[in-house]
Amino acid sequence: IQTLVILFIDLGTELFPAVMLAYEEPEDSIMLNPPRTPDQHLVTGKMMLLTYTLVGLIETFMCYWGFMWVFYKEGYKINDLWNTNTDWSTEPSDFDDDDTVRYMNLCLANTKYEGSCADTYQWFEYRQTTLARAQAAYFLHLVWAQFGNIFCRRTQVNSGITWERIKANPRLLLGMLVSLCIGVCVIYLPGLQHVCKVDPIWIKYVFTGCWIIPIYVFLEELRKYFIRRDLPKRNFLYRLTVY
Repeated sequence: IQTLVILFIDLGTELFPAVMLAYEEPEDSIMLNPPRTPDQHLVTGKMMLLTYTLVGLIETFMCYWGFMWVFYKEGYKINDLWNTNTDWSTEPSDFDDDDTVRYMNLCLANTKYEGSCADTYQWFEYRQTTLARAQAAYFLHLVWAQFGNIFCRRTQVNSGITWERIKANPRLLLGMLVSLCIGVCVIYLPGLQHVCKVDPIWIKYVFTGCWIIPIYVFLEELRKYFIRRDLPKRNFLYRLTVY
């Protein structure tokens, strides 16, 4: 995805909900945690491990699911896409013989392209449109993944999806709404979509990877349940996952 889209993620879709998490109510287990020592880091190894090996992988998988689903539905065979990333946006006139043959075979194997493979520039435009739609799907799926992560990680012990927890921090819903508006503007606002090199996508591409969210939420709620069941004892799950 483009650099500008990354800025919209870091300074937009992630920033507002993250700020609103500061208004979360304290958890039941807060008094079980000893005070931090003066030399204890705020960002611990356990936090980094869970962030990159669990949350990061889930969000990445969900985003790439949405990205690759667009290519699949646009008639591409996923196996045929290997080693095409570096030449995908190259003009046909700049191809060498191997590139010409590879992209001609890719065109012939496509099941949805209705143009002529002999018209290399028409095929080039079709590829660029597919890529722009896939990047739009990637961006929106990242927003959905952020929403799922909010409900999972807003608490470490208490349930994050109870009505009491939700209504206790309405600012978080406002932050999510702002994040959603930013995502919609990037994808569907004329001019901005051109700068970000995305293409407006149909509804069939918007939620394709969202099946991952309820699984993620369910597993997180199950983990929290087993932790709460043994409180005030700090069981194995508590020691392993709470930081």
